[in-house]
Amino acid sequence: MSSRPSRGAARLAAILDALPDGLLLVNCNGTVVNANTIALETFESPGTGLVGRGLLDLLPTFDSKLIPGSMRRADGADDQGRTKPTRMIARRTDGTEFPVEVTSANLEDGRDAYASHTERSGYTGDELLMLVVRDLSGTVDTEAELARSQRQTEMILRAASEGVVGTDTDGRVVLVNPAAAQILGYRASDLGGKELHPLAIHSKADGTPFPYEDSPLADTLKSGRKHRVRGQVLWAKNGKPVAVDLTTAPVRDGDQLVGAVMTFTDRRPYDELVEKQAEVLDRETKRYEEMAGRHAQLTAVLGDSLRGPLEELRGELGTLASDPAGQLWPEANQILHHLAAGYARMTTLVDNVLGFQRLAAGTEQLDKQKVLLDGVVAAGVEGAIELIGPGRAQFAVHAPPIEAEVDAGRLATALAHLVADVAGIDSTGKAPTAAPGGGYADSTIVVAAAQRGEVVRIEVRGPYAGGDPVHEPIVRGIVAAHGGVLQTHEVPGMGGNAYVLEVPLGAGSGAIAPPQGKASVPDPVPVPAQQSAPADGGGRRARRSSTDAFLEPDGKRDAGADGEAAAPTGYAEARGLWHSTPVDKLFPPTIKGDGAGPGGADRVWTRVAVAPDSGCAKALDPLLLKAVEPVGCLRLLRATYTDATTSSVTTVGLLFTEADAPAMNALRARFSTEGLADRTDLMPRTYPAEGTVAAGFGDRQRASWTVRVLTDVPVVVYAVSGFADGRAVADPQPAGRATVAGATNAPAQAGLGHEAKGIADRVERGLRKTAQPATEPPR
Repeated sequence: MSSRPSRGAARLAAILDALPDGLLLVNCNGTVVNANTIALETFESPGTGLVGRGLLDLLPTFDSKLIPGSMRRADGADDQGRTKPTRMIARRTDGTEFPVEVTSANLEDGRDAYASHTERSGYTGDELLMLVVRDLSGTVDTEAELARSQRQTEMILRAASEGVVGTDTDGRVVLVNPAAAQILGYRASDLGGKELHPLAIHSKADGTPFPYEDSPLADTLKSGRKHRVRGQVLWAKNGKPVAVDLTTAPVRDGDQLVGAVMTFTDRRPYDELVEKQAEVLDRETKRYEEMAGRHAQLTAVLGDSLRGPLEELRGELGTLASDPAGQLWPEANQILHHLAAGYARMTTLVDNVLGFQRLAAGTEQLDKQKVLLDGVVAAGVEGAIELIGPGRAQFAVHAPPIEAEVDAGRLATALAHLVADVAGIDSTGKAPTAAPGGGYADSTIVVAAAQRGEVVRIEVRGPYAGGDPVHEPIVRGIVAAHGGVLQTHEVPGMGGNAYVLEVPLGAGSGAIAPPQGKASVPDPVPVPAQQSAPADGGGRRARRSSTDAFLEPDGKRDAGADGEAAAPTGYAEARGLWHSTPVDKLFPPTIKGDGAGPGGADRVWTRVAVAPDSGCAKALDPLLLKAVEPVGCLRLLRATYTDATTSSVTTVGLLFTEADAPAMNALRARFSTEGLADRTDLMPRTYPAEGTVAAGFGDRQRASWTVRVLTDVPVVVYAVSGFADGRAVADPQPAGRATVAGATNAPAQAGLGHEAKGIADRVERGLRKTAQPATEPPR
């Protein structure tokens, strides 16, 4: 007996088992009578069998009219009973479901495909239904991912402000985003399938034809090279040229060039802005030239036309007042002396103003030398007497020997003008009015110097508030040229103000030890001064509190001789931390944020840049600058950090104010009641340092922020975070809301609220620790 039939059946079975899809044979009762290996692996679960199960148990939505013997003809089958691939849900023998694609066909010859299974089942029917079942479990997931990616790509193209046009190898449009259609004045549907060059790139800016072969798009489609062109002209639908910055890039499928993408940005807003800026620059240049001319004229008038005659008149009056022949009566002699003193004051004032102007203009520089501050203070007091006139005030001076590297002459001039300012003597030499309510107006002016670390502090305290527009600018300019700072404080229980002037020691050695046998801190030395007559009678008041309180090393002040309590200076010392504290202490190179991330994750931030200390005018948004205007901006320090993955960047700032504690409390209350810290129009600005990961961190990239008004130190702390890749954020959110559980917007999900809050927390904590010795209360 021949073995060929059995070998043929075995060969056929092996072929069917090698198919990549499952194969089922179903009889006219709808029962599975045979299956290949793939079908068994797909449908069978351990301990269960596939053969002998009903087809509708495995494919519940399968069309039963396709089962052999059905009296109804299936709608989707052809004349041979074959169907097209149909997707449906299949069920394994254990009941789990999965997606499949099913194709069926009738077998009418009655031959069995799998003899071994047929023998075991005993099946001998004439008609069979063959089903090819393809498992789509992985395919459906892939298709869903592709659909999601396609939707995401479409959303990105729709959101892009740059025009994007895709072409095939013939230069025909196959893709266009709304921005491109808007710039060119077309509907997106009008551009599909049309050649781009005849529509938009056909001519140059002067109207002459622009051959297709010379265009960057044609070269990209031919050679695969990228092109960047600034100022390229595209032509809109209305026939008007549109200047754009254009980029073309090839699109490849493997190694084959299949098209190109052209992106372009409308330059019209930029060109309009450039024109406006040019007009503003031209107008400001003319204004500056006019102001420079007026300044030169005023300087010439003061220095030559006015000062010379004043000096000559002063000399003549002095000669006449001396009256060597004794021909003048005493009253006239007194008047002439008074006029001579007035002209001397005017000459000194002119000299000081001109010296300040030359220093501010850069025509003169500081002449710094190592000097003792007690001599500078003495010269400043003498200069003040010349400015306000003799007999106008009395002085209490404390000036220990402190060596500092300063311009002695200019610093003495600054002290002289400070004294004149708090003395209440205006630039005309008019004396102050009597004290409110009558009685004696105490004219004592306190001048006290002390060393604080690497700086010298000089306090000038007087009976009047000061702020004269002539005196104060001169002082601030000279102090700023020394790299110092001038602060103003109200003195509790007194009508006047206290100025605190701070300048660096430089190369000076600081305080010099007193000779043996003398106290380490000498008592205030009264400088001989003229007696002031009471305005409305009354006795002299007891001398004002000793200036030694100002010199207490721990910021404490004791009660004075007359029982008055002097004001603590800890708040003022904290204000000076911006220049007396190393930058690495305020902004550490690395900040560890244990538990500072979303869900309590740990964070590490690295400093990438520190901004030069500056004012607030350019570094803060105008509205935020206006909000903090009541407390003033003394100095602003900023630094930018990035996280360990360099995926986010954060700028943190310390705004040192000129305010006292009540003003800081008032500002904090306003921020709280009006919700200013959560307003997007009051977001702090970033510090995008060039050459770092934060180079693209601008206003549009701000994602989350926090602003805190401190009251124990005169500082406003803020932080603002964003993505390091420079993406713009349409919906920024304050850190308080971005760190709430369940927040779903982009800044919250990216953890940028935690970045801003975490860095601000730790910088604020370090500032408080640094300021604690200066602000702790007396014990």
